[in-house]
Amino acid sequence: MRLPIDTTKLTITSAGIPIPENVFGTEAPRVDRTTGERVHSLTVLVVGPDGVGGVLRIKVSGEPTGISPATLLKLNGFTAQPYEFNGKSGTSYWAESVEAATATSPARAERAGS
Repeated sequence: MRLPIDTTKLTITSAGIPIPENVFGTEAPRVDRTTGERVHSLTVLVVGPDGVGGVLRIKVSGEPTGISPATLLKLNGFTAQPYEFNGKSGTSYWAESVEAATATSPARAERAGS
């Protein structure tokens, strides 16, 4: 089950560059079963309108371009997916696409005006 995340009031900034993922425990490229594209991961800093933030590692199908450290991002189709595997559980974060955002996100503009 994928749970949609509304990013309209979040400021999301890259903390690195997109990195190609491999199938766990192998050197084989990880490929999205739906799109057939190579899966990449990207570490991001997410800050809410209250100024509280956290670091997340997100995955995206295909290689995002134009993203370097400290790039303001727009995540399209951002979801959280709870999982359980071999007795361990957690949440994975996925975006349908990742792109550089305009200089001012809605959340950043809102905070600047306060």
